[in-house]
Amino acid sequence: MNSIRKILDKILEVACILIFGIMTILVVYQVVTRYVFQSPSSWSESVVTYGFIWLAMLGGAYVFGKRDHMAMTFVLDKFHGRVKTIIEMINELIIVLFGIGVLLIGGYAGAMKQMTQADSILPITMGVIYIAIPIAGVAMILYFLCNEYDLIKKLNQPETEGGKEME
Repeated sequence: MNSIRKILDKILEVACILIFGIMTILVVYQVVTRYVFQSPSSWSESVVTYGFIWLAMLGGAYVFGKRDHMAMTFVLDKFHGRVKTIIEMINELIIVLFGIGVLLIGGYAGAMKQMTQADSILPITMGVIYIAIPIAGVAMILYFLCNEYDLIKKLNQPETEGGKEME
């Protein structure tokens, strides 16, 4: 499972860095064309907007995989040991159910409906842009499997208190 996580981490890291870098260059280009040449670039604005969609979806999946997503842990922090691990597993399950239902199934259906709608500026269909949603759903499912595997291993370890095994 660690090898799957490392590969997925690397793919999403590189993709997010590339998208962010391209977006930065295009925003600078857009500012220069608008204010220096008084001829704003419409295509760069569209690419940045669509890049932001991809960045948000892939970045969200990456953060889910790292388990660094924003969470209100004040309830979870009241639990310890196996109970806390079980609650973490249930939390992961709830999030992946969202990922399957909304991102994977709903996102795929939405992207396929948009495959015939052409973008007004770029020579691509809108479905190409929105296919990022089910891709993020697949990444979340893979991360869920890795996270659950880690939590099951944690659950099967003997509980310790003060460095000694509990009976």
